Amino acid sequence: MFLRRSGIRTLGTRALSIPVGSPIYHHDIDLHGDPVVNVFTDGSCRNNQNSELAQAGAAVFFGVNDPRNYGFVLAENPTNNRAELLSVHEATRIILSDLTEHTHTKFQIMTDSRYVIGCLTEWYHRWQSNGWRNRKGKYVANQDEIRAILVNVQAINSQYANIGWGPLCFKHVYGHSGIYGNEMADQLATAISGTALAIPAATAPDTT
Repeated sequence: MFLRRSGIRTLGTRALSIPVGSPIYHHDIDLHGDPVVNVFTDGSCRNNQNSELAQAGAAVFFGVNDPRNYGFVLAENPTNNRAELLSVHEATRIILSDLTEHTHTKFQIMTDSRYVIGCLTEWYHRWQSNGWRNRKGKYVANQDEIRAILVNVQAINSQYANIGWGPLCFKHVYGHSGIYGNEMADQLATAISGTALAIPAATAPDTT
């Protein structure tokens, strides 16, 4: 059972998109030519349009029976976009932890969320320069998670550089298209959304 529960230009990289029907293998080569292991992230939200009824879950899938597989519900602000970001946040946290333990495995994050790709590869540059306000002058939604992820990515990239690897890469995959890792992450996120387990939202670091 893989369930474990508990309470891009991305800093120098670009995101790739995988066409529908393309085979996705656990072991891959990223755009820097480095051998990587794909880690799949996904979020799910029931009643996403109703803040009073919404229930969201997020998940990270490293592989069959991998102890790092991780699923949890959102304790605060349950939306689909936030669930997608939280799943990536957890993936970067686990990757950083593995690097600290000197496992020296390079990972590549796979997501079916265009929103996540946009936040972490393009839009954040403009948001940072605008004091984390969008073009309408409003504060960027989910900026706490976006900023926290970027801090993790920067730390990961620093350690990757020390090993001689290129920066962490993100790939877009199409959801519900038979890609095994994506399907497993989706199943876990969907199954756990609305359950009693929860974790608090991450505290946003000061990255200004």
